[in-house]
Amino acid sequence: MSVFSKVAHQAIQFYQRSSYQRFHKGLADVEAVQRRKLQTTLEYLRPYLGAKADISNYEKFARNFPVTSYGDYKDIFNREKKSQQRTLPDIVRFQPTSGSTDTLKWIPYTRQLLKDFDNALGPWLYDFYSSYPEILHGPHYWSLSWLPEDLRAEGVRLNDAELFPFWKRILLKQVMAVVEPVDLAKSSESSLFATAAILVSRKDLSFASVWSPTYWLTLLDILEQKKTELAESLRQGSWTVYQEELKDVPCPRNPTRADELLRCKDVSSLWPRFRVLSCWTTATSRVFAQDVAKRDFGLKIVGKGLWATEGVVTIPFQNHYVLASQSHFYEFEDLESTEIIPAWKLREGQHVSPLLTTAGGLLRYKLSDVLKVSGFTGTTPRLEFLGRADGTDMVGEKISSLQAQEILNSLRTFSGHDKACLFAVQDDSQRRYCAVVDRSSTPDLSLQLENLLAQSFHYKLARELKQLEPAQVLTHPQVQEKYVQMHLHRGMVLGNIKMEALRQITAQELQEHFL
Repeated sequence: MSVFSKVAHQAIQFYQRSSYQRFHKGLADVEAVQRRKLQTTLEYLRPYLGAKADISNYEKFARNFPVTSYGDYKDIFNREKKSQQRTLPDIVRFQPTSGSTDTLKWIPYTRQLLKDFDNALGPWLYDFYSSYPEILHGPHYWSLSWLPEDLRAEGVRLNDAELFPFWKRILLKQVMAVVEPVDLAKSSESSLFATAAILVSRKDLSFASVWSPTYWLTLLDILEQKKTELAESLRQGSWTVYQEELKDVPCPRNPTRADELLRCKDVSSLWPRFRVLSCWTTATSRVFAQDVAKRDFGLKIVGKGLWATEGVVTIPFQNHYVLASQSHFYEFEDLESTEIIPAWKLREGQHVSPLLTTAGGLLRYKLSDVLKVSGFTGTTPRLEFLGRADGTDMVGEKISSLQAQEILNSLRTFSGHDKACLFAVQDDSQRRYCAVVDRSSTPDLSLQLENLLAQSFHYKLARELKQLEPAQVLTHPQVQEKYVQMHLHRGMVLGNIKMEALRQITAQELQEHFL
């Protein structure tokens, strides 16, 4: 690693110090911080809101604006995206995102929204560099925006570096292991191949940040399964079998690393300085993060906060997930009472879902996430991510994601599985719940699943009324891989796919991917 790269790392940490100090100071009075943030956000959105922005306090805001979802903005944002005369101020770009279905959402990123993201990233980065100084001694890999293949075919391009100020782009280029435009590839497969090759070429890799740990496991599998092809590309400095798809992406030439790749018995040994990985570690991602740790003994797995394309909710800070109070205005729905309250009225132990008001034009926008208030830093709440609130309800059985996770955990005592997912299977021919597990030692596992589901009053009633067929358990050794393939086929973005406890699919999808 060059001297300039080391200086760049130190400069990045130094320039985040003021952001860290401002965030740290604000932890003592979350109400003052949040009330101020609401006023500045509404003032920024005045060209978009008009007279509705003239609100003097939170209480009036809550009375005058309803809770919203993406459906309330879809037509507005699509119009803004196509129009040259926009009402939202300073739009930098529209960011595509995908949910659990094939629905594509476009979220406007304004200049102030980017600053608000940076208000969360700055304190986190400074705290992270301070906590793990070993990451100062090598390049980093950050997996950020991935595009589905249909958008690539349409010519959509996302360069995350463009979201940063010019001076930050210069510094980041010096410390990033992958600066080549791998998103220019025509397919996710070739992008992954290029990413794996570039990472192998950097022996001094010290840190990686991805969203789902399943993405890192996929990269490790590519290194194992395509050693020969990767080594050939590194030896020649060309993409060989992917040359056409990657013609716009420079290929590194490193014959020494090609030989080391072919000789290594454990791909994790390719990077002797690689000691820290940041990824999701809670809820359904926990078991996959544990898999990563098993693949690379000694690797520190550090959890991420709750980030969505629409906004950030929590950041890892001093070993806790703390509300990113300087970024947006937050409210929370108490999932027991359904009352909506601001951040300063949260109580320890509450289960809540967040609502965001952002400089991107979202007002009281509800995210489908379940959080537990685990404590406070100063007066600022710490929030533990438990899972998604969106469940399935084919005939009134009302199975939530949290219920599904508990059912799968109980099912593990009978099957001994590591990875599993519960599917609500619905089409013209059938309606049933089907769990797919990676292994099982119990022949009557379907009966065990049925008994666990029947503990829910609504499910039991639906079965008695013959609205649902009996539950079923299938065994497939590649549950994770098939789950990812199915969601890629649906149009989801590879880097954003995480294996959820509960999903609704069709009988055809079940047949194609798991039978």
